[in-house]
Amino acid sequence: IEHRPLILRLINEDPALKNSDKVLSSGLFSTVVFPTFDALQVALARLRQENGGIDPHPFISFLIEEIDLLSLVQHLWPFLQWERVLRETWGSRLERGEAQEMTIENLIEKTSPEKKASISNAFAMFSAAWDGVIHLLRSKNPKVSNRYAELCDCHPVKPDDIHEMTLDSPATIGCIDPEVCSDPAGNLFRIFLHLLSKAQNDLLGMIVPMVPLCDSLQALSLGGNAVWLDTSPQVSLLKFQRQHSLLEDINHMKSKMLEYTLAQTGYGLSGIQIDFKMMESSMATNLLTGSRLIDVN
Repeated sequence: IEHRPLILRLINEDPALKNSDKVLSSGLFSTVVFPTFDALQVALARLRQENGGIDPHPFISFLIEEIDLLSLVQHLWPFLQWERVLRETWGSRLERGEAQEMTIENLIEKTSPEKKASISNAFAMFSAAWDGVIHLLRSKNPKVSNRYAELCDCHPVKPDDIHEMTLDSPATIGCIDPEVCSDPAGNLFRIFLHLLSKAQNDLLGMIVPMVPLCDSLQALSLGGNAVWLDTSPQVSLLKFQRQHSLLEDINHMKSKMLEYTLAQTGYGLSGIQIDFKMMESSMATNLLTGSRLIDVN
């Protein structure tokens, strides 16, 4: 009771309750089970089992099963935004030799005052995304590490040897042109960019066979040019826009999914209610509207 402020207050305000050991009955209380992403997975597995092994919500199952690739794809836009900012700000004004002598901080300091804030914000997002990719590689998740190994040349940089991105990092490390850096790490930007782009393409490719099995995806496929699934046009990597990303924040996606879960409270009640149908419809709309395949060539 000492650790339950509300109960303690009730007892303190009524002196008659202080000396009673029969006032608080367990029947007056119920345990509240707060929805979690793990509980969501368990509930979906149970629903599949009750449905004779047939998955009634294949798109939700897909999002859960491919959470590692989705965690990778969330970093795509910050990479492309940083490349675009560099190209638009320095494209014709920065020589390779000059770039090799500069750090990211030098680059930002030499930016005109009216553009300094935007390039600083773009770098903050890019550095977080760069470090996020490194973290996924160091976790040795096979879905991520195997893709990285396939894209590397005969001299891959081990994930533990890849440095985090800071203002003191060489400006060349954050460039798409591998010729500006003789160090093997100079090619990492291009490799990471292809890694992220291919992950998005592969995820969209996995969704196409799912359309006949999923009402939410069937509804989207009739939605006109806002959503393209099996006939999605490819967008050139350097013309890719923010709205073409599958997602930008995996934690935001998880929290949106949990919005369709409700903890049951009240006397004799416990557990979680989940509206999988509405969840699937919302996730399909939010993730796939505007998403595009990427031409990485």
